[in-house]
Amino acid sequence: MSLTPAIRGTAGLVSSFSLAVVWLHFLTTYFTNSGVKVKFPHNLQELKTLSAKLCYHQTEQCYLVFVLYCSAYLYKQAFALPGSIFMSVMGGALYGTEMGFPLVCFLKALGSTLCFILSRMFIGGILMTFFPKVDSFMKAEVESHKKNMFYFLLSLRLLPFSPGWLLNILSPHVGISTKDLFFTVLFGTMPFNYVCVETGSIITYLTSLSELFTYSTISILVVIAGIALIPGLVMRSSK
Repeated sequence: MSLTPAIRGTAGLVSSFSLAVVWLHFLTTYFTNSGVKVKFPHNLQELKTLSAKLCYHQTEQCYLVFVLYCSAYLYKQAFALPGSIFMSVMGGALYGTEMGFPLVCFLKALGSTLCFILSRMFIGGILMTFFPKVDSFMKAEVESHKKNMFYFLLSLRLLPFSPGWLLNILSPHVGISTKDLFFTVLFGTMPFNYVCVETGSIITYLTSLSELFTYSTISILVVIAGIALIPGLVMRSSK
């Protein structure tokens, strides 16, 4: 078993990650000079504090806040890091529902596409070297849904607890196109994105992020996912 492709891929991934970290650090220095410490929130209180600080700076540095927010969101999505839900909620806190909702949808789709591209460039060798059975299994699953691929992917994205980060990483290696990935993420995550952004717009009244995952919200998203799968099933049965 040759480790050369895996080593090359790891080096490329680490280099890309390092460049992204340097860029984010460069952006945060503008706020540090103003006495504001900017870091990724890990709980609701940190999210509220950071959102309040950035909202304050928007009055004088709106473009800087916008670039920082977009860069941070893309960083989370591109490298499949946990915490993107905080970024979605923050989108509502910073920009409200009217602007925050389309912005979050676009950033999530673009960030997922960047993850797809990074995986295609650097992770293929790692998968083939260390996880060949996973790669073969996923290819077989994709092949079984080839006729209704778009609707199948769309239904997966509509489910709030589906591993979107894993789909982003595996997609380029199992025959899923960049276009299908972008648009299924763009449309498939819209319902949950709306819930997050709408919640962020009233973040001062929020007491726990668990309020996002009520039984009614989850039930609605599951029903929507099921409806999205129906056209694909009909197409599959008619073949």
